[in-house]
Amino acid sequence: MLTKVFIKKRTMKTKKLLFTAIATIVFIAGANAQNVNIPDANFKAALVANASVNTNMDAEIQVSEASVFNGAINVSQLNITDLTGIEEFVALDYLDCRGNYISGLDVSANIALTYLDCSGNYLPGYGGFNGGNDYVYYLDTLDVSANIAITILKCNNNGLLSLNTTGLTALTYIDCSFNSRLYFAPMWAAPVLYHSSSPLLNFSSNTALTYLNCSSNALSSLDVSENTALTYLDCSNYNWTEDEIMVEDGVTLSSLNLSANTALTYLNCIGNVLSSLDVSANTALTYLNCYSNQLTSLDVSTCSTLAFLYCFDNNLTSLNVNNGYNINMFDFQGMDGENYPAFLAYNNPNLSCIEVDDVAWSNANWANNIDATASFSLNCSGAGISDINSNAPIFYPNPTTGSIYLSAPGNITLTDLSGNLLLEEKNTNQLDISALPAGMYFLSFGENNQHTFKVIKE
Repeated sequence: MLTKVFIKKRTMKTKKLLFTAIATIVFIAGANAQNVNIPDANFKAALVANASVNTNMDAEIQVSEASVFNGAINVSQLNITDLTGIEEFVALDYLDCRGNYISGLDVSANIALTYLDCSGNYLPGYGGFNGGNDYVYYLDTLDVSANIAITILKCNNNGLLSLNTTGLTALTYIDCSFNSRLYFAPMWAAPVLYHSSSPLLNFSSNTALTYLNCSSNALSSLDVSENTALTYLDCSNYNWTEDEIMVEDGVTLSSLNLSANTALTYLNCIGNVLSSLDVSANTALTYLNCYSNQLTSLDVSTCSTLAFLYCFDNNLTSLNVNNGYNINMFDFQGMDGENYPAFLAYNNPNLSCIEVDDVAWSNANWANNIDATASFSLNCSGAGISDINSNAPIFYPNPTTGSIYLSAPGNITLTDLSGNLLLEEKNTNQLDISALPAGMYFLSFGENNQHTFKVIKE
């Protein structure tokens, strides 16, 4: 009797264990077979067709497939309106969803993302504005605050109302241009990204940034003092429509401090209301486009590799391009196949003198690029005491706060207005006058001091 009871109990225990094992297997299988919810048919079709994502090549994307995928997803220009389902790709490294009609994008779960391109998510409309098509802008919200691994972000040509990049210390490249009053945009559909006296965009924590394009937004101020690695900056306000309301509303840049951006090589700040622009610290600049502002003076004499300068349509009374590099400013061919000059300074009616490296060369190459009332000189701040000719060595900057540099080594002397010798150096191309008080001095150099110029120490 005891044997039968024991056998019965053992059999019941075995059945219970077997039932538990089967239930566990069914649960695991069910979990592994759970499909990702992807309501947009175009998005789903693209993922299902991607063998790298859909590893079992069935008609669905399982959570188990999505959660381990750590490659790139490119679903650009596929008429997608909804990217729901992307949240399951928690290891995703690269996402390109540009050129669709996505109105909201949630990538908060995609914390491994290093690259995101969601640019150009708008829908062409009808009716026309200024002879073109109206646009209805779709992507108006984007939160990337959780994507701390991201290095490249492209969210341009959308209708973003705000963008928060705080804490993205790995970010090196951002293009958020054309998010306010895009070309041919009707007034009723003109989203404003930065229309505020307290800008919604703050780059102070993005200290690794090397590329920043925030052009064509209602940008009233810009602080790039913490972005010391910047090499490319486009903060232009080029308005493709004839609507000038951004200027009238005062939402254009009136000041720009670039003193900390010593690595900067490219600067485009056209179409703002800048009255001054100090690029003395930006000695690496090769491209400077600052036309259509309110500049009264511009000195690029410290930019010794500047190959492109457009400063027309300003209020310049002083322009110093005497940087020893003028002959390297070659004309170039645009995307339209037309040739364009590398230097333009016309429409500055109060500008009568432009300091250059070589007067004869400038007259031969740039005469048509300035106003008829302007002329070239080696020294606009004071005519030389002795004969000034195009064969004279080049010196810069003038005025100066410290050192004076020559284009070629030579013997240099500096005297005061009474002719007293203050400094003398032989076979050098630099003279430090930082210890001298502010005022006017005579700088002489060359064989037998045949070249003498007035120098202003500030």
